[in-house]
Amino acid sequence: MSERRPFPGSKAGDGDGLPSFPSTPGPPGSSTPALFLFATLILLHPHLAFPQTSGGSTLLHYQLDPEAANRTFKVKVYPAARAADALTAPFSFGLDASIPSPTPASNLIDPERPADAFPNRITRIEDAFTLEVDLGEGRKFAAPTHLFGNDIKIVPYADSDDVKDAAGQSHRGDEAVARYFPPGEVGFAIKHHRPFNRILEATSRFGVNGSEDEIKLQDTHIEIVVGVIRNGKPGVITVNNPQNYQHGGFGDEQAAGDYPMIFCKPVFPRYLPAEARALLMDNIRTMAVGFNTVTEFPDDYDGGDPLAARSPEKIRENVKMMIQAVAGSSAARDYFAQEENYMYCAELAFVASSAGVLVPLNHQSVMKLGVSEREWAAFKKEVALHNKQLKDHPSFFVKHNDNPRIALVRLADLDKLDSLKSLPDYSNSPATE
Repeated sequence: MSERRPFPGSKAGDGDGLPSFPSTPGPPGSSTPALFLFATLILLHPHLAFPQTSGGSTLLHYQLDPEAANRTFKVKVYPAARAADALTAPFSFGLDASIPSPTPASNLIDPERPADAFPNRITRIEDAFTLEVDLGEGRKFAAPTHLFGNDIKIVPYADSDDVKDAAGQSHRGDEAVARYFPPGEVGFAIKHHRPFNRILEATSRFGVNGSEDEIKLQDTHIEIVVGVIRNGKPGVITVNNPQNYQHGGFGDEQAAGDYPMIFCKPVFPRYLPAEARALLMDNIRTMAVGFNTVTEFPDDYDGGDPLAARSPEKIRENVKMMIQAVAGSSAARDYFAQEENYMYCAELAFVASSAGVLVPLNHQSVMKLGVSEREWAAFKKEVALHNKQLKDHPSFFVKHNDNPRIALVRLADLDKLDSLKSLPDYSNSPATE
């Protein structure tokens, strides 16, 4: 483990009681999109993060360990013709076949630059999440594709319950993440490969057909993040399509540094009453588990699977079918077995969140969908059973889900949702908000 270093400019807290990481200022007039919580919330493996304590008490801050980052983000040179140049450069570039291969137009290093210059060496967190676009003829610009605003917060994570950070201290892998997502909270994690793809040659070499990942900014998975109680303590799991993706965790700690995440949390409009916010979060969380359980993941998920629930009417249709499938309807289960109704990862997040704000899971709402009294009663029974968390009597959501952690997610108390309305119904002019 690397030696622990001081954290210049760190502070005890910024008023929210959560970790803080001061960053270099962004461009004038830049601001953080409302969707993102606390500007940029970046998840890294604990091996890459130093803890920063305040007065020897509560752990408040984490900083990047540049040496660990440079050891981790090893180089896989592409195209191969440049490998000889890379190996003769002043900086020693490691080659590791286990890391993701950069896309045809993307490289990790530039052997013609100084060893300590971007992107050959990481000196600050921004370096790992910035792309330099080379347009040819000396025209280049930096694109901070995974940085939002001036405030960057590093959150270490791992899937094991005993993992060491860069200072050698042991932690439960999800303890830092759980501080941002208390039990019941829902968010989204965008997983990407930007640290391994930090130069884009957008010249005549650029081939659009072979650069899907570049067009997607190296974002290749989205998962739903849910705060839970695990072993008596706050924890966090993920809900994914496919269901068994990373077994409901965040990543493989054997591949430290690969697939970091940016976390987002929903921000409700100002017109929504405070008492309705928690109910909407309960609704979204229940929709996420429901759709995750009844849907299938497409084989052709990378651009070949259409977005079926593409309108409010289609969202309502999907909610009706989800309730009926859980209630035992073979026709509803066949509906989700049709290829056009398969859901890829981002589609699950989109449908669950859209349904969660548009369709309250209460009697008045679902009757309008065409759900029968018997089906609604059966659905409510399964939700109530799930919340009992009985290992010897699992709910439909546990029996039909390959995520071993799905039982930890508490669903809504549906009786408490009787007063919940569709989000737009809380305003006379929602489109103007």
